[in-house]
Amino acid sequence: MCIRSPMIQMLLALVHGFADIARAVVEVTLRRRRSRYEAVGSIDAPIAAVWDLVIRKEVTFVAAGVHMRSEPIPGHDGVFLVHMRQGEKHVPGVAFRYEATEPPTSTTVRYIKELSPPGASVGIDDTVTVRLSSEGERRTRVSYARELNHASFSTRIAAPIGVRAAVALTTAQAELEAGNPAHRAPLWHQLVWTTLAFLSFAWLLDWRLALAVMGIIAVHELGHALFMLRYGLGISFVSFVPFLGGVAAPKRYYESEWQRGIVALMGVGFSLPITFLLIAIAHATGSPNLSAVAILSIIINAVNLVPFPALDGSAVVSMLLGKLHRSLNLAVTILMFGLFVALGIVLNNPMIWAAIALSFISVVQVMSLKIDDHLNKMGPAASLTMLAFYLALIAAHIVAFKWATTVTARTESKLISDCIRDGGSTAASIRSCQEQHRLWLLPDK
Repeated sequence: MCIRSPMIQMLLALVHGFADIARAVVEVTLRRRRSRYEAVGSIDAPIAAVWDLVIRKEVTFVAAGVHMRSEPIPGHDGVFLVHMRQGEKHVPGVAFRYEATEPPTSTTVRYIKELSPPGASVGIDDTVTVRLSSEGERRTRVSYARELNHASFSTRIAAPIGVRAAVALTTAQAELEAGNPAHRAPLWHQLVWTTLAFLSFAWLLDWRLALAVMGIIAVHELGHALFMLRYGLGISFVSFVPFLGGVAAPKRYYESEWQRGIVALMGVGFSLPITFLLIAIAHATGSPNLSAVAILSIIINAVNLVPFPALDGSAVVSMLLGKLHRSLNLAVTILMFGLFVALGIVLNNPMIWAAIALSFISVVQVMSLKIDDHLNKMGPAASLTMLAFYLALIAAHIVAFKWATTVTARTESKLISDCIRDGGSTAASIRSCQEQHRLWLLPDK
């Protein structure tokens, strides 16, 4: 039985992301054009079954919802074009020809840049070799190696991601067809990550504040997850992330800009009614700490609306700016990332630096893979609706913040005044009342 923890996979993806960028920078500095990338894996399936999957002309990778079909290109003997589809979304494939095949252990294909569709990530003299070796009757070692001369910086990021993705897709599908699908990580894995997240927030803030933050994050990520289900994208995992917050990932990528934008905004959108409810209850009960939790929710969710790369607001603003001009979108993305770094320097907070690191990887990968370029585009009406929703969420958070701060100040003032009236107006009594009713959300002086 094979168990793969989504959080471990996510952390490995971050490590690989940093390594890919570092290698690309070094190679560009040294002016190396040709590179070789390899990824290996162990599959719980016989070698014959894996080989059949590797050379199959049409296959659906069920776990990712990706369908691939290879068809001959008329007028070009021995050349095939890969048609790729994820759900209803078409993704540019590549043109290729077989260079050498030795069943059932290896095959090499050569990508043909001039016959590949626009947007395909193809280099010059670009080959991919798949090698299989038996690790017993029921296990197979698989290796994907890609060697190419880079035609642009983007392939320096796309190529290593591609070979790792190929190993992951082949492994998942071969094990599924062999009746040995990977099982979900047990509950204790999630409990460990939740505990680590709580300890990280408690170390940075306060244990009570950490509990409040985790509750706010849970509601926010639930909003994302519900709308992933609403659009049939499935949920790969939802988890807390130490020092960062939380993450909700779909099983397959978005098919349209509308889906991506709405899912991004509904973390904040789902949290907003609950935030207003907290303020209303605080107003009715006179609890300043409850309204302060609402303020914390407003701050956390409002920050997510800021168009810093990798935050929810960036997904929406980037798509809307892209309607005006692609260069404008790129310029604003770089500007916002620069401001994000400046904020990190000013505040010097570990959570912000962790977010900046994640943002950096995200920006480089998205720009290199160009995955959002192939989403079904929004028309003018849908774009205006998305913009209106985004601005409405900003306005609602301003209103909520004013209401919550008013309720907090009023109830706290009343509690302190009642305490002084009952205990006397001496300096010691006033100081005692102020300390007694000071918000636990505020740090000790």
